[in-house]
This record gives sequence, structure tokens and C-alpha cells, in this order.
Amino acid sequence: MADIYVPTEYALTHKQFLAAEPNIEVLIGGQSDVKAALAPPLIDAAAFNYADTGESPIESYFKLKHHLPRMPKLRVLIYSLSLPSFVGIRKERLYGRMYRRGQLSRADYPALREIGVASPIRDHIGALLKFTGKPELFRMRQNLIRKLSRKSPLPPAKGELVRGFRYQEGSKVEPRMALRMAEHHFKGDPLDPVLIDYFEQLLHLCRDNKVTVVTVSPPVTDIYLAAAEKYVTRADLFAATVDNPRFDGLIHKHIDMTDMYATRYELFRDQNHMNASGAELASRHVASVLGDLVHPEATGLTHPNVHNRQR
Repeated sequence: MADIYVPTEYALTHKQFLAAEPNIEVLIGGQSDVKAALAPPLIDAAAFNYADTGESPIESYFKLKHHLPRMPKLRVLIYSLSLPSFVGIRKERLYGRMYRRGQLSRADYPALREIGVASPIRDHIGALLKFTGKPELFRMRQNLIRKLSRKSPLPPAKGELVRGFRYQEGSKVEPRMALRMAEHHFKGDPLDPVLIDYFEQLLHLCRDNKVTVVTVSPPVTDIYLAAAEKYVTRADLFAATVDNPRFDGLIHKHIDMTDMYATRYELFRDQNHMNASGAELASRHVASVLGDLVHPEATGLTHPNVHNRQR
């Protein structure tokens, strides 16, 4: 069964995270763009990338609130600040992984109802009954067919995980997909006040626990940037967050890499996610900007050993 069953990427990430949790000093958080852009070994010897696909500041706040007491060595949070980070649809989409991990409890139900979750208890029960996702079920079917044909199982669809970082190769950047992804990402208010409020709560949580916050805008391609900025511009995003007086003293530094490699498609897996080659450059850049705040343990990325990947 082990060579047929396919867990979700976020389940594998969480498993790796729990093993590393007590010793993490630098935590990388946010959504999938930073999951594919920042490789922990190139940032800090005690870093971990705990970003999840589609993660909102609401989820980030509850995740960190739950895990901070178990992370005595945490000193830096590197957090993704991207154009779709605060789109209104995200407050309506709290992923079941939060309930399954124990990051949301009954004590959080009143806060969840305030942001529009109709029935937290129903969502909680439904989440506990789910064991994998649709893409993973399809991959399990493929693996079953391959096993019957005496072939080895397929690798993870999104790429191998290295301390939570998504290691993926190849490049397939398509203008049509850039437009479709922007349409998918930007549903509702692009700068929803509730999401910005939770971002502020996340920052206060870090300050109260003496954790330094660095925000990062991961690189995207020029075609995705052009499509996304029809909904919200970087100037709008930064005016509402890093340049807003309400956040004074809460953010140590912001690193804007949005258009740093915008036309170098060979560094991207798709329109808004880097591949391993791109992540190597982006990670080195972040480490160099942060200087003595971080301590990289490697100068380059090596392909994960697929035979020893965590399941």
C-alpha cells in the first residue's frame, strides 16, 4: 500500500514540520509561491518552509498561534506578501488541513463565525473524514496500474519536499494560463480588511513573542504580473501593508522580488511558481539581503533523493 497511497503535499509538509518543530529558528510561511521559491538550506541551517497552497493570513495566524509554544528557538518569520494574499475569497476558504492538524479548536469557533464560517463544527467533522485529495486519488489509481505492471510508483505531482520546500523542475509558462490563474486568484475585494486585520494580528503575535518578521514578495513572470495588476497593483498592496503606518515597528524588512526575474521563464515552473533553478537564485538573494540575521548551511540545491523522501 505504501507504494500506492499518495498523501497530499500539505500532509507531507506537516509531517516534516512536526519532526523539525522544536529546533526551527527561521520559519518560512505564506502561500505556494513562497513554498516554491525559498529553499530552507539556502536560507538558514535551522529553517523550515511551512507555507501551504492557497494559505491566507487567517490560516497563518491560527497556525502560528498553535505552534509557537512548541517552537522555543524560533527567531525569524519570513512571510509571503503577494498580490493575491488579501483577496476576499480567502476568508471564505479555510482548508480542512487546519482542523486535521489541530490548529483550529472549538475555542476558535466564535472567531471563525465572525469571518463568515457558517458552521465550524460541520467543517471540522467533514475535514476529519477526508484522507486525501482528488489529484492524489488520481495518482493512486495510476500507481495501482503501475504496480500491477510491475513498475515503480510515480513521484509526487507537485515535486519533492525539502524541509517543506517544493523542489520542482522544468518550465512551462503559458500566457493563457497566466490569465486564467489571475481570474481564479482575484475573486472579491483584492485588499479585504478582514485579511489585513489578521495579517496585523500575525505580526503582533510575532512581536509579542520576540520573533523578527521579514516579508517577501516572491518572483512571478511578467505575464502573470500584467494579468494580476489589472486587479491590484504592487503600489496598492504595499500602501495597505508594509508602507502603512499601522504596521510601523512590526516588519523588520520587506524584500520585493516580484519582477526580479520576470522575463526569465527558464526559472519558473509555471506563471507564478519558481522551479528549483529559480528558487536557488531567489533563496540566495533573500539570504544575502538578510545578512547576519540568517546562517545558510548550503550554497546550492541538490536534487532530493527520491528513495528517501518522507511519506
